[in-house]
Amino acid sequence: MSPATLQGSRVRSVVLSARAFARGYAFLALSDFKVRINRDALLQFLEFGYTFDEHATSLEGVFKLPPGHSMEVVAGVAFQPRPFFTPPAPAAIDSHDTGERERELYETLSVVVAQHLIADVPVGLLLSGGLDSSIVAALAARHTRITTISMGFAESKIDERPYARSVANHIGSDHREITIHPHEISEGLEEIAWYFDDLFADWGTVSTRLMYKKCREAGIKVVLVGEGSDELFGGYAIFDAALRARGPMTWKLFQLYRRYAGRRYGSYFAKYAAIMRRYLGESNGDLFSAVRLFESRNQLPNNYVMKVDKASMSVSVEARAPFLDRRVAELAYRTPADCLLKEGANKHLLRSMAERFELLPLETTRREKFGASIAASWMDESQKFREYARQVILDRNGWVDELGLRAPMTDYFNGTRAGYAFPRAISLFSNLAWRLLLLNLWSRRYVGA
Repeated sequence: MSPATLQGSRVRSVVLSARAFARGYAFLALSDFKVRINRDALLQFLEFGYTFDEHATSLEGVFKLPPGHSMEVVAGVAFQPRPFFTPPAPAAIDSHDTGERERELYETLSVVVAQHLIADVPVGLLLSGGLDSSIVAALAARHTRITTISMGFAESKIDERPYARSVANHIGSDHREITIHPHEISEGLEEIAWYFDDLFADWGTVSTRLMYKKCREAGIKVVLVGEGSDELFGGYAIFDAALRARGPMTWKLFQLYRRYAGRRYGSYFAKYAAIMRRYLGESNGDLFSAVRLFESRNQLPNNYVMKVDKASMSVSVEARAPFLDRRVAELAYRTPADCLLKEGANKHLLRSMAERFELLPLETTRREKFGASIAASWMDESQKFREYARQVILDRNGWVDELGLRAPMTDYFNGTRAGYAFPRAISLFSNLAWRLLLLNLWSRRYVGA
């Protein structure tokens, strides 16, 4: 995470590290700081699930330091942020063959994972059974005896534990499983809203924190995770959509925007398009590379890495992401789209590398990406969790009335409809419900502070 700057009522600036944020906005302790919601950031959160603006936060006057930037503060004066890392663009002419790429990736990841295992405290690896965490675990197992941890969810049809067991058996790890129940999520939401600081809606925030907490209770103080692979190696459907998009660039960008937004017609296309056009300029007009920059610069730090950092540090566990090591990231950025999306598979280079060096069983390397949502599942499948969410979301002191969303949310909880048909704005009520649930809990902590 990055430092942030505050411009207070007396035009002073304060710089605080992310670690100081671990127990909530430290700005609230300042006598002249007034809590005001950044309406623009709030609407980005409702539409995308996070604030994609690389500078903005949910509070007015509080700003983020963008990824890959540093900022110097001298005698209370903050200088303009400066970039220290610029992602390399794929070479216009690239002579590397698949075998060379596979070996370079294997050797680079192997060194990086080995270095991430170095610690003077017990280390574990979170293992979902998906490709990314499985590759990290398999590489780690070639260096030392490892402990892997996976989680399952009670009262849900979603369960990846059998896949994780298969990988654990293949690599010979000391494997442990954790079961999480709906009541732990609803109880944990109240507490974790304090640790959020900024708003983001990743479904796994609470469950991930519970898993980190149980890792800590088991004596594990450092964990390796698989975050960053999808964004860098083309693991999402949005990458394939970028390659398939046809028509003028504005139309292509609008089609991509509709996939990102939680609404069919959103109000942030102009801002999104401006960011993407800047990335197109950095990528020699390559739309795939521009999407990768948006994923890694805007979504990853403001959503998924936010989840990992806040969930882990709130229970004093250090999470390390080998895929986000600079050496791995630079290798990924240099890799062109046709090496990543191939033969109907995403992250093709990762899959072929894992198969060539016999890291994983074929059922893992050839398994499709699993993108289901536990929280969304419970919102519809667990009556207790659904009732809890209903009470929080439809609270008269909450946001539904101010945002004009009481009618769709009432329809959703009454089971009348799951969304609006095109061209009305909101497409999926369950996504919006989760975001409103987090927004109300967050507001109780910060707006009322």
